[in-house]
Order: sequence, then structure tokens, then C-alpha cells
Amino acid sequence: MDFRKGLIILSVCIALPAMAEIRTLTDARETRPSNMTVPTTSNSRLSFRACTECDLVTARLTPTTAYHFNGENMEFAEFRKALLILRGRNEGYVLVSIDMESKTVTSLQVAD
Repeated sequence: MDFRKGLIILSVCIALPAMAEIRTLTDARETRPSNMTVPTTSNSRLSFRACTECDLVTARLTPTTAYHFNGENMEFAEFRKALLILRGRNEGYVLVSIDMESKTVTSLQVAD
């Protein structure tokens, strides 16, 4: 019996350093196009709500932000036009991926 207790204690002691702080590196949130502002430039702030009652989330777009519309990679200007059309029809959803350390948008993915 003492051997089992010793083995358990040894296992816990070995595992403790591996139980480091868990950090979220990228946060991905889903929203509707109608719940977000559509920035005018690719180097500006994006604001959105995951739902109408949810808190406003703001993150910065950068030149390295990737834009995907129905699986197709797009430049910012094309992406913005397509998103505005969806927003007007109140259709689709947007997946916003945010780098938590720098608070920048790494990608925007839209599906209608």
C-alpha cells in the first residue's frame, strides 16, 4: 500500500512543473455581419459583438490580417464590399480570430 502512495506522490511531483499557466494565444469569436462595424481601411479598428446583448470587442486590423470569404482569400477592399452586401441582407456569419497578446485580428472568415 505504501508503494502505491509513494508512486502517486512521485507522479504528482513530476507533473507539477508541467502544470504551467494555460494561456489563450488566439481567441476566435463568431458574430453576424450586422453585429460588427465594417472598417474603411485595412489598418484600423474592428468592433463587433458576438450577440446583441454581448460586450463590444475591439481589435486592430493590420496589413497581415487574412480575409476569407466562403473559403476564398481576398484583399481587404473586395472583402469589405462582400461583407457590406451580407450585412445589408442580414445573412451569414463572421469568424474573427484575435491574437490575445497584441490584440490584433489575425483573420476574418465569412460564410453566407
